[in-house]
Amino acid sequence: MLLSKTKGILQAMLERPYITFRRLARKNNTDTKETVKYVFDLSDKFSVWILGLSLASISLLLTKLKELSSYVSPNNLKVVLIFLFISVFCGIFYRIAFIFYYIYMDAAFRLVDLDLSDDEHMDTESLLEGNEGYDYLIELNSQFRNTEGFKQTYEEADDITKAQYYNNLVAWYVKDVAWAKRNLDFTLTSISETYEKHLGLSKKKFFKEPSIFKLKFTKNTCVVLYVGFLVSFLFALAFFILTVNIHS
Repeated sequence: MLLSKTKGILQAMLERPYITFRRLARKNNTDTKETVKYVFDLSDKFSVWILGLSLASISLLLTKLKELSSYVSPNNLKVVLIFLFISVFCGIFYRIAFIFYYIYMDAAFRLVDLDLSDDEHMDTESLLEGNEGYDYLIELNSQFRNTEGFKQTYEEADDITKAQYYNNLVAWYVKDVAWAKRNLDFTLTSISETYEKHLGLSKKKFFKEPSIFKLKFTKNTCVVLYVGFLVSFLFALAFFILTVNIHS
């Protein structure tokens, strides 16, 4: 008896997998953004150090060009300078590209979180397919009106009256969904106008979906720039060391 009651309590407390995994997906989105930000902070600290070293090396090579020419040929020094400039260029534009990538990624995750939200609202698009049962129609209409007693009334009615009840539920639902859609459009317009009034954000930009192409492009750009940033610096450093050793 006690075991049965315990199982009943647990069943009442457990959530449906649909709700659980939606919540987990939202949490995963938050964790992903935090991880990306954390990784960028680490890479940014390292890149700032490398950028400073590259700029200092460029300055030193340019100011000590005559002195260094006795140890390294001018052509080799030019190669080192070129790759140091490439490293600085990639490092600076990597930081800029990452800012855009994070903006696009954050906007995309926000829309995902909205789509996966547990907040319930009235249907704004009809779910009718033409073969709905009476119980399902009652469930659909329950979001717009009190349907208590509808089923009992339907079961007690004759066939002609049942058909009328059925058609009424369909008509009510279609009418209410249309009203909910107008209400949604009005609400979104009102919100977009408020943003436009106080922040200067146009309605077109307010309703614009984040670009998947821009998200992928900035992500790939960040990878290419960061690799180019590191490889160019390491190549310049190694080339300079090997050149000095050869001519010493």
